[in-house]
Amino acid sequence: ANVLEKESLIAAKKEVNEAFGGCDILINGAGGNHPLGTTSNPFLLAEDLLNKEDGFKTFFDLDPKGIEFVFNLNFIGTLLPTQVFAQDMVGQTGCSILNVSSMNAFTPLTKIPAYSGAKAAVS
Repeated sequence: ANVLEKESLIAAKKEVNEAFGGCDILINGAGGNHPLGTTSNPFLLAEDLLNKEDGFKTFFDLDPKGIEFVFNLNFIGTLLPTQVFAQDMVGQTGCSILNVSSMNAFTPLTKIPAYSGAKAAVS
């Protein structure tokens, strides 16, 4: 299923329900990064702000489309499956939802601020 398309998730849930009955566990593990959400250097230096080299990116140059892609994949890609599959869990006992995040949520790695922020939203 495409975790960014609710209709795709609804179709997957229907197949799961037909094959196995109601859902009592959900593991949200989709995630990733995008080059448009990635900086060129691990750390921002004052001289980086003067760098006009083609393709060089600091935090201030990140493309909103890249940030949006990364945030949608990591956060919305956790939210939508939960909205769809957790309906079977309401009022039941022994059900679990596991959201896979990243240590980047707590200590961001260099060059991937969009990914780190999105995983922080999941955590």
